[in-house]
Amino acid sequence: MKERKGVFWRSKLQRILASTLAVCMVATSIPVASAIATSDDTQVESAQETIYVNSYSGNERSIDFNDHWRFYLGDASGAENVIFNDSSWSDVTLPHDYSIDQGFTHVAPAEQESGYVLGGTGWYRKSFILSKDMQGKTISLDFDGIYMNATIWVNGQKLGEHHYGYTPFSFVLPNDILNFGGEENVVAVKVDHQLPSSRWYSGSGIYRNVYMTVTDPVHIAYHGNYVTTPKIADEYASGVGTVHVETTVENDRTEAAKVSIQNTVYRYNEDNSAVEEIAVVTSEPTEGTDIAAGESKTIESDVIVDAPALWSTDDPNLYRVRTDVLVAGEVVDSITSDFGFRWFKFTSDGFWLNGEKMRMHGVCLHHDQGSLGSEAWYASMERQIELMKDMGVNAYRTSHNPVSDEMIDICNKKGMLVMEEAYDGWKAYKDGNNHDMGEWFDVQVGEDNQIVYGEPDMTWAEFDLKAMIRRDCNAPSVFSWSIGNEIFQLITGSTSDYTQRAQDLVDWGAEIDNSRVFAYGCNQNTSSASDGVARVLYNHQDDYGNRGLSGYNYSNNFSNGHSKGYNVFSAETASAVNSRGVYDRKTTRQDLNDDKRLTSYDKSAVSWGATASNAMWKMTWAPYLFGEFVWTGIDYLGEPTPWNWTGPGANGQSKNSYFGIVDTAGFPKDTYYLYRSQWNDNENTLHLLPTWDEEDVIKDNQGRVEVVVYSNAPYIELELNGEVVGTATATVRKMEENDVYITYDAGTGAFSKGNDASSQYATFWVPYEEGTLEVKGYDSPEKTEQITEFEGRNQVSTTKGATQLSAYVDSPSIKADGKDLSFVTIDVTDADGHLVNSAEPEITVTVEGDGKLMSLDNGVHDDWTNYSDPDSESWPRETFGDCAVHRRRRLFYRDGQQQRFAIQQCDRDNRTGCRGRARGRRNF
Repeated sequence: MKERKGVFWRSKLQRILASTLAVCMVATSIPVASAIATSDDTQVESAQETIYVNSYSGNERSIDFNDHWRFYLGDASGAENVIFNDSSWSDVTLPHDYSIDQGFTHVAPAEQESGYVLGGTGWYRKSFILSKDMQGKTISLDFDGIYMNATIWVNGQKLGEHHYGYTPFSFVLPNDILNFGGEENVVAVKVDHQLPSSRWYSGSGIYRNVYMTVTDPVHIAYHGNYVTTPKIADEYASGVGTVHVETTVENDRTEAAKVSIQNTVYRYNEDNSAVEEIAVVTSEPTEGTDIAAGESKTIESDVIVDAPALWSTDDPNLYRVRTDVLVAGEVVDSITSDFGFRWFKFTSDGFWLNGEKMRMHGVCLHHDQGSLGSEAWYASMERQIELMKDMGVNAYRTSHNPVSDEMIDICNKKGMLVMEEAYDGWKAYKDGNNHDMGEWFDVQVGEDNQIVYGEPDMTWAEFDLKAMIRRDCNAPSVFSWSIGNEIFQLITGSTSDYTQRAQDLVDWGAEIDNSRVFAYGCNQNTSSASDGVARVLYNHQDDYGNRGLSGYNYSNNFSNGHSKGYNVFSAETASAVNSRGVYDRKTTRQDLNDDKRLTSYDKSAVSWGATASNAMWKMTWAPYLFGEFVWTGIDYLGEPTPWNWTGPGANGQSKNSYFGIVDTAGFPKDTYYLYRSQWNDNENTLHLLPTWDEEDVIKDNQGRVEVVVYSNAPYIELELNGEVVGTATATVRKMEENDVYITYDAGTGAFSKGNDASSQYATFWVPYEEGTLEVKGYDSPEKTEQITEFEGRNQVSTTKGATQLSAYVDSPSIKADGKDLSFVTIDVTDADGHLVNSAEPEITVTVEGDGKLMSLDNGVHDDWTNYSDPDSESWPRETFGDCAVHRRRRLFYRDGQQQRFAIQQCDRDNRTGCRGRARGRRNF
């Protein structure tokens, strides 16, 4: 079986030219002759400019507000005013990241740690028309995330500001400043992203979705429905489940209202792609509750579900509750909330989900989407989680900030447990990033800020923690709220008050949700200051008696916390550093000829970390650890250790990390299959390395090549040119009821028995000979049945040189909604169709038709070609084994119409008009 590949827009096509094309379709706007039009999406035309004005009616509660924002990079005096000439500004559709659009640079204040990109000031403006029937309704704008320091105006009036780049916030638009029935309204957003602000790539701008919410004056508050299943652990055996709903209702009318609540529960279909039409159960309305004008109240209600299906990582059964607000028997507002039936148990001896003990096989992920920057595209995030799930990952730590609403939705539907983390640091900025959240942590929201849930004397630390929890408190995937990461490291100032600060954060969070435990991750766990925070977490119990979680980053001192009764886990493990498709070196953290590429063998890690196999082995023999979170699941922009540099200016050539198990283009590195062989118990894995061109490999003094096989097959045979050169037999080690590991402790021929950690895979020393190397898996040494269905690369051949390109798409069709993406993989092969690992031709990708190429990537750390070119329909790039491209265009995509794209391989000696490199494979 061939190894799967993908593509983006800027990469070297070494060993496999893989390009993945992500195409985003956006409906066309309809041109009209006048400035005011009644269609949902209208435009004004003149000889010099095209200006879009969106029209909205009050028929929907939640309205997508992403289309047609005007954007300007730089400061613009007076841009908050209604009368302002923004005709020369760019027209953008959200999500939008203006850091990635600026490309890479060494110019200060750009720095390597955050990906060699710029931030700066950016202005957004959007003109819109509200129908007359919306007058008197409560209208708000809900932002899921702006990075960072955002100030909001509507029709020239400042509503307020929000500073943290990762949490949702909302503003109610005062009716008395809005125009209805034809006259335009203007919302203006100023983003002031000053560098340095982050230890990793952050992005800039309105990079998540924006919605307009339109309700009756009597309505459910913003993120105001809290759904739990508090009795399910006791009730499940008897075949029922109680759904408890706490609904906060606001009354913006001028008179009191008597309000009732009614809940209807629905179930999702089997694959969580849609909600079933027939309701499971509908409750009786609650007794009327009087709410005075201008006041709010929380109304509690219960609904009983028969034979509830549990949510788990293997079977993520989802439900949806529709909550109706009734006044005088009439429904005046309605929202839906997704939830699941499940229960957690934590002790110092482990973790139980729904009464079954399990080990969390987790990863840490930063929020960027590789070549798409920080833009929160659903399809791209879904692809990331699907890659992790296939590897056997069942838990995800959102390092080190809250993620988008869409990412939580994906984890709910895919069965991925989530530890959602609030902050990387607290009051003090970290690692010289003097414009990070530490600048605002203790600052009060203030009197003149109309932000929803903001109170004048509330600190932003409290506001943003509560914002994270309030949005995601119904998510069955979220099992813990993390209050911080390595809060004592790389900071200035005293930490003597951190124990009290931890207590404050836990208390604030528990005000919103105490159905989950609180946690933190630390790399100084034996210090008294750290133990003070751990003790705060331990002393606080959730509603079910579970105590908080103490995370250890790269520590061997787990037993220290365990001896105190703490619930301990490894918040960060490994920190292996590898490139993809590099087999001609094996030394840890060392490149060759300054090419900034590290070995793909599992032999390279940072000084404070461990290789993948060593980190996994350490976890295996500490059964009281309920889980580990590998640093990291996917390469991210910035922090290219071992060449990381925290100051501005040029220092080395790498721009993105080496830590990932998958590269930025979405292509698995070899160790992906090591983890998969140990963690994915439901599917077969069979993968070998290296590739088999002589220039790709390194030989010992006997002419032998180290061949590694990652597999969970009971018995494997390695063949060279049809002759068996070695075998290996697996031993199954059952550490816990649901915790099984594979080791290869015996073999024949070229097999070489590894030590404890390296026995988790099979190693062979094979005399190099051109031809085909193949590994086969069997059910037993008797070879009763050959394993023919598996994931991985089980065969490599000596190639004849790169002569052709091939491309394939991840899905035969995409939605014509302006939001869906398609990933196209381009391979560089020889005449026989074998992937050529060492080929690095430069290619050009052109998209024809109703789609836009969003980006192109090859995953190469030191490739400085920009991921995208907004002014070009045709992008070249050098490949590195694989490439990936993404693109979007504002044209209507008709159902059934095929998207076409052309690939041109450029003459390496005549690159006129060509940009970008590809190595082997590329993703679009």
